[in-house]
Amino acid sequence: MKRIEIFTKAIPYYVDFFSIAFLCVFFVFIINHYCQIKNYALSLLKDCNMIVFFDKNIDENEEELVKIELGNTKVAFVKEYVTATEAYLRAVKKNSFLKSISVPGDVKSIQSYAVVIPTSVIDKKSLMKAKASLEEISGVDEVVFDVSVFERYIDTNNFILSCKKVLFIFLIGVIILFIFKCVFFVIQYGAMRFVKNFFLYSIASILGFIAIWILCIFLKYNLYACGLSILLSMPLSVAVGVTLDSRCYQT
Repeated sequence: MKRIEIFTKAIPYYVDFFSIAFLCVFFVFIINHYCQIKNYALSLLKDCNMIVFFDKNIDENEEELVKIELGNTKVAFVKEYVTATEAYLRAVKKNSFLKSISVPGDVKSIQSYAVVIPTSVIDKKSLMKAKASLEEISGVDEVVFDVSVFERYIDTNNFILSCKKVLFIFLIGVIILFIFKCVFFVIQYGAMRFVKNFFLYSIASILGFIAIWILCIFLKYNLYACGLSILLSMPLSVAVGVTLDSRCYQT
């Protein structure tokens, strides 16, 4: 009977132990998913280019002045310059049939251009503002870009910013409540009981982390995309568990 009674009293602690482990697993997936979205946004940003076409009537000296103006602008930075000859060769390489139908004068009809990346891609308004600023530079014919790529990046980036705000508020709330509860129970029950329970919760979160890591390796699910940031899942699960557990530190 005594063994049954001891086991019955220990059930809530077993539940707490495994709850912290599962909580750690949950945070691992949340953080990993967030990092994958962030990596996706960075991959989109690589394609967020604007093509600045130079006026084909300007000479080499005037073209150099345009390059200087582009280099000094604050709305974008230059990724690459492409001369008319290089542009022609690239076009022929991409579409080999052009070589058989082109004539010597075709090169003169092709414009030099610069590939630039806007310094700020917050929304469509800032994008159009950057485009207008670049088109005001003397010697620039037009500025073109793929609107759909920028829109995907803006939408993804806005989602990331919203997640950061929610995460910041969540972390601040957890930290405040965690500190308050730790101080209260250290005063009420002593530091040794606090250390004991905190250690057990830490073990639970570590075991949960190891378990999901092994499972992901076995299932070939990629957790490496977010690097060491998923380690945040362990202290976060401990803090949340301690904060929400009404039985923690009780006799």
